Amino acid sequence: MKSFRLAALFSLLFVHSLIAGSATWSANPANSDWSTAANWMPNTVPNGRGEVANFATSAQTAVSLSTYVKVDEVHFATTSSPFTITAEANTQLTFTGAGIVNDSGETQHFVNAAAEGAIGCINFAASASAGENVSFLCQGGMKTFVLGGCMFFTEASDAGTASFTVNGGVADGARGAYLDFSDTASAAAGTFVVNGSMPDAIGGGFINFLDTATAANATVEINGAPTPGSGQAFLQFFEESTLGEATIVVNGGLTPGAEGGLVKMWGQSTGPGARVELHGNGPLTCRPTTIARSTWVVLMERVSSHSGEPTSLLVAATLTVSSRE
Repeated sequence: MKSFRLAALFSLLFVHSLIAGSATWSANPANSDWSTAANWMPNTVPNGRGEVANFATSAQTAVSLSTYVKVDEVHFATTSSPFTITAEANTQLTFTGAGIVNDSGETQHFVNAAAEGAIGCINFAASASAGENVSFLCQGGMKTFVLGGCMFFTEASDAGTASFTVNGGVADGARGAYLDFSDTASAAAGTFVVNGSMPDAIGGGFINFLDTATAANATVEINGAPTPGSGQAFLQFFEESTLGEATIVVNGGLTPGAEGGLVKMWGQSTGPGARVELHGNGPLTCRPTTIARSTWVVLMERVSSHSGEPTSLLVAATLTVSSRE
């Protein structure tokens, strides 16, 4: 019996070795599916800790996930074509090592897809980075009350210098896509554009900072709703997270009566070196930790195109307030 169990174990290990391991996407793959071994050279599917998915020149540059995938790294060679890698609905792509390394001169694209009742997700853990010259699109929700595509930065991971577009809900009553930074994760020098929903949807895109995560040196644009009753984008800082030295631009609603983009600071969150610009009716709600922790301050647009200076209060940050004509 013991020998049979050992034989069975070795058989399973052998099968795994045939279907998983570091590999390079084929120059002429059979289809776009990440999980098809024939699409890789050698014919193994990168899916596991310590494994690397390499991309170079290929006739098939749209790659899609059909299951959960975990790798240490996705590496784009100097000769790499521009790829679009999509985490389809009900799939996840998780990085647990270096993250995305782009040595090509091309912008590489990643998409978190949304479908009716399901979403795709991309996760960065350990010290993984989103890299440089990389673009992410998080699609908004496609069904009533359902969120859009998601991204999670946990542990000591960071956004690198990548760019991120986080869209609001698309379908009637749908909610937006979202990003979470937790633990000690950092937005680094990333660029983020967070959009409101489509007119019939109720939730804009949003970003949360939790624990001691930081916006670091990121640039974040939070956009207002397109019409009254639709959802604006928002940005929230919880617990002891910080704005770092980020530049945060909060834009007003796109039409009269539409809500402006929203930034909220909760708990012990601080913004010691940040620059926050409020345009139109884009509000900031904060607990000013260095002034009075028991006092809530709500800062709204205070100046019109015709009169008055704004009255403003923000913790140790540079603040610019403007109005929409």
